[in-house]
Amino acid sequence: MFFFILGNHPELSKAEIQSKFNQLKIKTEIIAESDEFLILKFNQEIDHAFLIKQLAGTIKIGKIISEIKQATAENLIKFIPEKEKMVFGISPYGLNLNIDKLGLTIKKTLKQNGHRARFVTSKESPLSSVIVQKELLNKGIELVIIKTNDKIFIGETLCVQPFELFSHIDFGRPNRDSFSGMLPLKLAQLMINLSGLNLTGTLLDPFCGSGTILQQALFIGYKNIIGTDASKKAISDSEQNLIWFQNQFGINVTVPLHQLSAANISSIIKSSSIDAIVTEPWLGPALKGSERPAEIQSIIRQVEDLYSSSLNSLEKVLKPTGVMVIVVPEFFIRGTSYKTEIEGYFEKHFEQTGHWVYARDDQMVVRHIYRLRKNG
Repeated sequence: MFFFILGNHPELSKAEIQSKFNQLKIKTEIIAESDEFLILKFNQEIDHAFLIKQLAGTIKIGKIISEIKQATAENLIKFIPEKEKMVFGISPYGLNLNIDKLGLTIKKTLKQNGHRARFVTSKESPLSSVIVQKELLNKGIELVIIKTNDKIFIGETLCVQPFELFSHIDFGRPNRDSFSGMLPLKLAQLMINLSGLNLTGTLLDPFCGSGTILQQALFIGYKNIIGTDASKKAISDSEQNLIWFQNQFGINVTVPLHQLSAANISSIIKSSSIDAIVTEPWLGPALKGSERPAEIQSIIRQVEDLYSSSLNSLEKVLKPTGVMVIVVPEFFIRGTSYKTEIEGYFEKHFEQTGHWVYARDDQMVVRHIYRLRKNG
């Protein structure tokens, strides 16, 4: 059994995990789940080092090593590997523990038994990926205590999300256009995974912007990728970012880029030739928070016009069983929600197979993520 510690949007994280294992054709059995974790049982070995880079919504992956009745020092100490210096940290999920008291008791017992010991602690509980990566993965062990409805599991963290790698990709690329809206890098990768697209399939982003979805598709391992955008600057930004990205990772894949609107995309892309569309269209201008209702309604009409004018062409280029993962905005201004009618447009062309919400505190634009399958 393995545990997956989930990110800030647990339902999205769980959906991504299941989509990824479906894509890899690995059968899973859910043992337990919460907003913090997912415990899965597999019928084969899994490559956790590979998965942690693939899964953008997962913070830690580890293996379940035992089950205990109580989270006491006596029950935990036997899971710390004997070394010249025994370094350990403890992270609880699903239960409240005095971690400092528990860890210091274990450390004292180890010293009484003649071992040198170091207890890694932090103001944060559970321990962050940064602490685990820098202090424990290569020097000791992070014991993870997971309480479900009727059991307490002990796990060992095997890997954490490669935060330095993601940061390098995000901030190292030459062109980041915050003016036109910035799709978070990890959300872009998560959306690609939600599509469930086989690595040999063809992926299209018809609102490619600065190329975030395109580069993360390359990162995952896709080779048949197409990007389009109505903006000349967007195409230039994507081109430069993709050159930089491929140089960084030793990738040599040709990614066709075309400057044209999504409404006209069927003029250059063959009908029924695309396996998956993954995209975030224009979500409106940057908001100040002082906009009046009439201004927001005007923005909504512009956004709705863009989506409605594009959907016919996007549906046309998708294969009969093609999938689209797309973002739809909802606006929050001074405590008032403003929704679009875009979901109604989907019903004419697609079957909805998933809907998730991606929001941050005090965010004025909330992203609704839809997974849609073409109706035949």
